[in-house]
Amino acid sequence: MAKEPEKSLHAGHRSRLKNQFLKNGLDSMEDHVVLELLLFYSMAQVDTNPIAHRLLAKFGSLAQVFDAPYEQLLTVEGVGPAAATLIKLVPQLSRRYNESRTIKKNRIYSLDQIVSLLETKFIGAQEEQIVLVLLGSDGSLLFLDKVCEGSVGTVPVYVRRIIRLALQYDADTALIAHNHPSGNALPSSQDIAATRELYAALEGVNIHFEDHLIFAAGEYVSLRRAGWLDKIRKQTAQANDATIYEVANFLEEQKKARKTAIHGTFAANSKPKKR
Repeated sequence: MAKEPEKSLHAGHRSRLKNQFLKNGLDSMEDHVVLELLLFYSMAQVDTNPIAHRLLAKFGSLAQVFDAPYEQLLTVEGVGPAAATLIKLVPQLSRRYNESRTIKKNRIYSLDQIVSLLETKFIGAQEEQIVLVLLGSDGSLLFLDKVCEGSVGTVPVYVRRIIRLALQYDADTALIAHNHPSGNALPSSQDIAATRELYAALEGVNIHFEDHLIFAAGEYVSLRRAGWLDKIRKQTAQANDATIYEVANFLEEQKKARKTAIHGTFAANSKPKKR
């Protein structure tokens, strides 16, 4: 019976926090209070305030708590499987919510629109993910989804899938984005090589390659704006010109060789035969 007042105290505190949220939202709450409120729904009669403080102390910020691996969350005193699952659900739910609000019947008019659609795709991502955007000739959004998870170095795998999807959706324009979990959005040599290969593959099926975006730590880099796509386009054009020149030379040499062979045969047949 001695625990009844404690239960009553917790119930009153929970009720006040819930009413505060319903009245004012999360903006008036500190981070530890936000976590405390969330954890109510995985812990029926437990004081979640110290657990919220322990989570922030271990991981550093609200975002880092939500991005923490499931296994690491379980190492915090008071956090069990139900609480860890609830915490991992939040960023994924946020991403799905944003997508469902923006993707339907969208027309894309600017890079900023594309960025706003894509940045939520990488919420909570611990590994590199490659996302494809396909647009129609009128700017309509035809496809936006993850096509590969893992290193951008797995180029042949996702290039084949991108080409298949682009043709399937009869796309006019394609754009890809991927994240750098390291927190550095600058493109690597591997990123540039992958972009070059994808550019060539899309050009081969007459689909415009608009951009390759790299997201990291709330920032992004556009390879088009950084000048890389223009360099790749020029390099591809030069390589094509060189190939055409080599083919033309080869055909000319073959033509000369055939003429030489014909002349040699004619000359041999023209010699008077000995009797």
